[in-house]
Amino acid sequence: MIFGETPTRNPQKPRPRLISRNPETPTETARRNVDEAGLYGTRIVVHARDPKQTSYPPLFANLIVSTRALDDGSGAHSRDELHEIRRLLRPFGGKACLGPAGALSIETRGALEEAGAWTHQYADAGNTSCSNDAILKGQLGMFWFRDVEQEIPQRHGRAPASLFCEGRLYCEGLDSLLAVDAYNGTLLWRLSLEGVLRAYDADHFMGTAGSGSNYCVSPQAVYLRTEDRCLSIDPQTGRELGRFQSPAARGRKEGRKEGTWDFLATADGRVYGSVADTKYLVLYRRRPVEGIYTESLELFALDGKTGDVLWTRPAQHSIRHNAIAVGGGLIFFIDRPRAPFDIDWKAPPVNHPGGELIALDAASGERAWSTSEGVYGTVLIYSADHDALLTGYQSARNTLRSEIGGRMRVYKASTGSVVWQSDKAKHVTRPVVVGRTIYAESSAGGLALDLLTGENRPFPFQRSYGCGQLSSSENLLVYRSATSTSRKTTATVTTAACASVAGSTRSPRAVWSWYPTPPPVALAATSIGHGSRCGRRMGVTGETGA
Repeated sequence: MIFGETPTRNPQKPRPRLISRNPETPTETARRNVDEAGLYGTRIVVHARDPKQTSYPPLFANLIVSTRALDDGSGAHSRDELHEIRRLLRPFGGKACLGPAGALSIETRGALEEAGAWTHQYADAGNTSCSNDAILKGQLGMFWFRDVEQEIPQRHGRAPASLFCEGRLYCEGLDSLLAVDAYNGTLLWRLSLEGVLRAYDADHFMGTAGSGSNYCVSPQAVYLRTEDRCLSIDPQTGRELGRFQSPAARGRKEGRKEGTWDFLATADGRVYGSVADTKYLVLYRRRPVEGIYTESLELFALDGKTGDVLWTRPAQHSIRHNAIAVGGGLIFFIDRPRAPFDIDWKAPPVNHPGGELIALDAASGERAWSTSEGVYGTVLIYSADHDALLTGYQSARNTLRSEIGGRMRVYKASTGSVVWQSDKAKHVTRPVVVGRTIYAESSAGGLALDLLTGENRPFPFQRSYGCGQLSSSENLLVYRSATSTSRKTTATVTTAACASVAGSTRSPRAVWSWYPTPPPVALAATSIGHGSRCGRRMGVTGETGA
């Protein structure tokens, strides 16, 4: 983006996509020159705008250059002009080049204060499903729209979620991984990965609900596992930085399948993985789900740059992927016998043995603590802010029979001592940890428990049918609701909702809905505090629903 006169000396090599000129200066000449070069509307657009108030959306500009130094020699800008330039700059690296000719200064915008990230399937390596973003509080609207062509798996295959880190949005498809600029939708790169998500493109309702995601991100690298290896990918360019095999696959005889990599997480410069039990295939409609593995035989850690093996830890019984969490310098997991009734539909869903809850030093693999006293559950969630480790179940629709639900227990993560437990935590979605509160949907509406005491908190949450899980930031709880099929179209009508949650005891209220047509898709939001207001609706009329 350029403020001032439009440079036309070399229009064949334009960098900006948008040029804003002072309204006093005619624009037709500049537009004509660019159009004659065949670039107008595709690479360059010329607007006549007041540099103090451009009316452009915020946070979208990767680069702003002022040519005022060529106009008057000073390169000076008023306070209002500088405020507008900074309003437009994209966070995480947007640059403004200002000042007199020969003495330009470059101002680089950093991260948004209190902005969050979503680097793993459930937000972070601790599985909180909370991004910790404190900026959004409701009244959401369209920021940008771009149609980036990518074939993705069908939704009942439960493919990996899109991820966000340092201004880049990542999305994995059937045969590719791509990154776009999260603030303006520009496609940054695309990496071809033929068949990478083919196992998720099926109507088995398993996918990441059982296996976890096959990729995660950090500021230094994107890590994506496929078969027996993990790719390390440059977040800025999409270039492959390295290719790490699982320890069990190194030195393996050609043609053997030992060492299939499954669980994947990253933290503190390390990559954590597991060796899948490829013979244990859970059932959907009495048939094994091929290519989706839910249990592993070994945990390991690699150096995130070199791929060197730091440690390995064989399982005594088996390790379910959802029962692994990383944080606070520790890696937590439950080593437990597999549930025989998840692979044999004739077996009654009873007598699933308990196991051992183990915490290892994440750097060395040495045991920090462990307990075998009444250990249960299929899900682990770690809260760094409160040194808490929650164990429970992923009880939801279309899940494994071993996800029985109804029980929760919280341990002190650093020592393994029990803080509280409950056999009455009836919930029908995966728990979400936001600050000091556990949120979930229950059969009676909403469930909210104090993370450190187990006490109930008011949460009169309601939603209609929706098979998705809950996702959260500090202030918004997002979910699908009110799914139905229109008689006039086969498109799905979906309502999603949000809730302002951190430290609040207020009742949820709808704050956002979106019904673009066609096809009919509805998004809604619920607030629990922080002054969020109801009533954002686009496309159709009607009551806002949560």
